[in-house]
Amino acid sequence: MSIKDDIAAERAAIEAAPAVEVPTRMNGKPHPVTIRRLTPSDWGDLAAKHPPRPKSTDVGLGYNEGTLPGRYPVTHITVDGEPIDAETWLEFYTALKSTYRAAIATAIWGENVYPAIKEIEDLGKAMAGKSSDSPAA
Repeated sequence: MSIKDDIAAERAAIEAAPAVEVPTRMNGKPHPVTIRRLTPSDWGDLAAKHPPRPKSTDVGLGYNEGTLPGRYPVTHITVDGEPIDAETWLEFYTALKSTYRAAIATAIWGENVYPAIKEIEDLGKAMAGKSSDSPAA
């Protein structure tokens, strides 16, 4: 494979990554939220627009967990299985109870940060001659 083939394969893997559905309720009704992964560049740009708050748990995340989820690109979100516009998404997100907002924030982290952490961890194990549970190993 050439580097161009590897780039195309990486992009295809991001597109093919399964979305995460987060169950939420508002006004007594279920409103499932589906989150899809961003490209690493888009994620980096979004995180840069929402820098961590000093002396908060945000510092370990690398972004402001209070603002970023409500401004997650609506191209990568559905609510009730349907697209949503940015203004409505922000209204919906900020009206949710804190437990649902936390679940959405965790799903966003899990889609965009955790895969890279896991890959680096698996690479370290492979380099150290340890077994890896990565499907790529």
